[in-house]
Amino acid sequence: MNKLIAAFYLGTLAAWAPPPGIALAGEAMEGEIRVITPTEATSDCIGDPRTPLCAVETVIACDHDIRYEGCKEVGLKYYRPKQVRIEYVIEKMGFVNREKVLKVQKEDEAYEFGNYPWLSIDAFQAKVRERECPLAQPTCEGTPWRDTFYTVSPHKGYWTYSIYGAFTPENWFVD
Repeated sequence: MNKLIAAFYLGTLAAWAPPPGIALAGEAMEGEIRVITPTEATSDCIGDPRTPLCAVETVIACDHDIRYEGCKEVGLKYYRPKQVRIEYVIEKMGFVNREKVLKVQKEDEAYEFGNYPWLSIDAFQAKVRERECPLAQPTCEGTPWRDTFYTVSPHKGYWTYSIYGAFTPENWFVD
């Protein structure tokens, strides 16, 4: 009888646990070197952009033409696969500060398409250092790092890219 209760208890806990990719994606440590290749990745949720961090990692893979899974969902096209290794470090990540976003969007100096039209008040940003090297190399050591940022927003059950590019403080809205 005790074995039956234990089996029921464990089955119930398993049913409440998040999918494996979601759990590991949430555990990405700021400052940890992460890797994406055509066949391997530190993250197991690339291609499944149902969380902000998974979307950011999917955008990194799609932007570098390493993986095609999830590119359509994050709003990117996938071209030809490249045989490269991407190493990246998430330096900081979080949801944007709603007040900061609303403030810059209401500034007097409007641009042709408005102030920060790509930025929504529910967006998520990640400041990332990344580098790319040939797949044959075991690491990208010696390759210079590039400071980038990624912004994703929720859309139809997925998180899609809003903008990404070279990091500049004026495009950063996380406290």
